[in-house]
Amino acid sequence: MKPARSSPRTLTEAPKRKPRAAGGVVYTAPPLALARVVGEEDGRFRISVNGHEREAVLDPSVDPRVVHAAIASGARVVVEAGAEPVVVGALVTAPALGVDRDGNVHAEVERFEIHARSEAMLKTPHAFVRLRGRVLEHYAAEVRVRGRDLVKVLAAVIGLN
Repeated sequence: MKPARSSPRTLTEAPKRKPRAAGGVVYTAPPLALARVVGEEDGRFRISVNGHEREAVLDPSVDPRVVHAAIASGARVVVEAGAEPVVVGALVTAPALGVDRDGNVHAEVERFEIHARSEAMLKTPHAFVRLRGRVLEHYAAEVRVRGRDLVKVLAAVIGLN
């Protein structure tokens, strides 16, 4: 005969079992973490993860400019946690220009500015505009200039300025 139980069990109550270890990998830290980059020294980055600072290396697939932009904007970077943390990317915190599946870039902006150190070129199969130093070069079957800008163009061509 079984001994009497001290508290009755209802039909919906599951019997108590000893907890056992689950199979598979158990992480003591998440495999990916978010961090703020607080500095750079000799190609290594100083990161802050949950208030703790550590050194991290940059994954070879990541352009260092991505991390520099994150430092400037205060954006967080994605870090592979481990004995030596590795910066594997940055979170996008602002819209970025992208190329759609058809190869087109669409953007509606207030102002558009590009700084090129040596040369900038806009090119199609039949025409181009190139900026190099103080020279504007263009090639096309037809060039259209509006109103008084024509005087400036003609003056530049014949060297009046």
